[in-house]
Amino acid sequence: VLLYMTSPKLCCVALSVIPVVGIGAMTLSRYTSALTKQLRALQSDILSYSLERISNISTVKLNCREQYEKEKYAEYLQRSNALSKSRFNSRGTFMGFINLSTNLSLLAVLKVGGELLAAGTMTAGDLARFAVQVHHLYTYIYIYIYLFKCFLKTCFYLLYILSIL
Repeated sequence: VLLYMTSPKLCCVALSVIPVVGIGAMTLSRYTSALTKQLRALQSDILSYSLERISNISTVKLNCREQYEKEKYAEYLQRSNALSKSRFNSRGTFMGFINLSTNLSLLAVLKVGGELLAAGTMTAGDLARFAVQVHHLYTYIYIYIYLFKCFLKTCFYLLYILSIL
């Protein structure tokens, strides 16, 4: 409301970015979550494979399969490393996208605000206050989204625990 009262035009510019950022953030977040699930499944497979081979090491040695088992384990580790790299790249892209979109929206606000300054409909102090308020708005939106995501995870785990009991 305070943003709109300061300048309706700047408010529209600042708020027009939120859906784009939200859609992009949700898409990248879901992709990162999918990679995380795949990585956990692969790590579970690696662990079960290793435990099975170590518990039956005498059978492996009896059949002279040591080299094969080493190669198979190395293949598992390579797949795990590649998946981990994709996951971290995805997280980095996500954070970079959030940072870039926030900075570009602030740049757009400052550009439109500069035009309003040149036209004499806004003062420099109003523009600075508006820019700070927009930055806080974006920060709060990100925090609320994160808290809502944590709340949903907590509810999921709570339901899981209650279903076990």
